Amino acid sequence: MKKGIILTFFLLLPSCLALKAQSERPPSYSIEIKKVAILPFIMPQRDPLLSDLVVCPLTGYRTKAGNIEKGAQDKIYSALKRSLEKAGFHIASPLSVSIAIHEVKEPYTAEGIMRIASLLDVDTVFVGCILRFEERVGGPYGAERGASVAFTLAIWKFPEGMAVWSTSFDETQVPLSENLLQLPIFIKGGYRWVTADELLRQGIE
Repeated sequence: MKKGIILTFFLLLPSCLALKAQSERPPSYSIEIKKVAILPFIMPQRDPLLSDLVVCPLTGYRTKAGNIEKGAQDKIYSALKRSLEKAGFHIASPLSVSIAIHEVKEPYTAEGIMRIASLLDVDTVFVGCILRFEERVGGPYGAERGASVAFTLAIWKFPEGMAVWSTSFDETQVPLSENLLQLPIFIKGGYRWVTADELLRQGIE
């Protein structure tokens, strides 16, 4: 299982909270983050060639299709916002983000994200896609099916107007007898079958 996205994010930050860009940028290239906006997570698109897959329209990441339970978008937004606030980042209010989005014709394009950043006076924008959010079937010690959560996240920096980092979280809890690599999920979850909310928090934090 991958490290939580926020933990991975901070492993890329020096003490001054500057994000090191990925390998396509020179090693000396760094970005200071001061004020952040989180856009509401969007829904995936069906893969045009493989009907059992969905695609993130932001990053192109593909994964197996599944249910997205009601309220999942709000849950992932709230989990990400809490983690960033705990880390000391200043986050634009959801109301101001909503107003800015409604003033932009295509908010999830490069031009749209740049316009939103300008309207909110932020230097960093988090955008993402919720691909799957399925609750476990059964109880914590006897589930028929484990929770399943998948989402993507990308970070855009301004005034550069470019995506500097992106990642994905894609996990479905299965019995340890099927996949020993899932031991961290069981340990973090108290050696039981976790809920979708708990799996989400493990991915974010």
